Amino acid sequence: MVYTDGSGYQGYIGAAAVIPSRDVQITECIGTERTSTVYAGEACGIKFALKSLIRLTLVRPIKEPVIFSDSQAALQTLQNPWMVSGQEYIQDCVPGHEGIPGNEAADHAAKKTAIRGVHHEIVPGDISHWVMLGAATTHRIRQSAKDTWERSWDKQKSRKPTKKLVTRPSKCTLQYWRYLHKATLSILIQVRTERIGLAHYLWRINKRNSPYYPCGLSSQTVQHILIEYPLYREERDRMWSQIKGFRRTTDVQALLNERSAALAISKFWIETRIPEQFTAVDPMATGTYNNAEEQHEQGTGLRTDTTAHAE
Repeated sequence: MVYTDGSGYQGYIGAAAVIPSRDVQITECIGTERTSTVYAGEACGIKFALKSLIRLTLVRPIKEPVIFSDSQAALQTLQNPWMVSGQEYIQDCVPGHEGIPGNEAADHAAKKTAIRGVHHEIVPGDISHWVMLGAATTHRIRQSAKDTWERSWDKQKSRKPTKKLVTRPSKCTLQYWRYLHKATLSILIQVRTERIGLAHYLWRINKRNSPYYPCGLSSQTVQHILIEYPLYREERDRMWSQIKGFRRTTDVQALLNERSAALAISKFWIETRIPEQFTAVDPMATGTYNNAEEQHEQGTGLRTDTTAHAE
């Protein structure tokens, strides 16, 4: 009987095959998380087992060789070598970490090999044959893109309003914008970044002499129009009636971060006609696409197909 295992430790991947009855142990550090996966380590352990059995059979025939692995994923996918990278063949399964001596020995050997990689005990010749798997490559590309995004985000000094809403880039950030039509996107981007044709912003960029309304009582900001300005009470009440599952608040950051409020907020700005360019928005260009998520539909109470705008 041969027991196999794959293990990861501090970024290194180890694989092992152990034959307790013959006191045989085959181990190898197959790479790092940037080039391989623990799943591939499980598959490599099985490969080592097959090679060992072939060598032993040449010396003395083995009646019923059995290879054990505690990886259900390896057992399922190794039978179909066209599905995932790093696959061979498997015969039987044992539960992991259940005190089975052979399995525990394989686990210890795989982990010890990964630790060798961490401690830099692997000489350059040992890594010359490492192969970068597709899954690891995809992970590496995504991580690199995310790291670049975060570095760029941290260096940016002129995005304070946006950073109040998005502290760090993530997939959740992108979900907010999913399925939205271009006009809706444009309105929300201007509102969320506060780079919008209001008196306060125009004053900041030296395009207006004052940040205040003509009456001079208050600065014309996103916060004031969206939450406070009394002349837009009816439009504001309609906006809140369309936002489901989100308690009414005076916290403009919380409101702008609420995905279910996105369509209602954009509609509010169109109805108030501030800034004036929003008066030219084509209703057919707002809302969401036909395949918008059900959550987005239920969260706003607005129809998401384009025919809704014509009704």
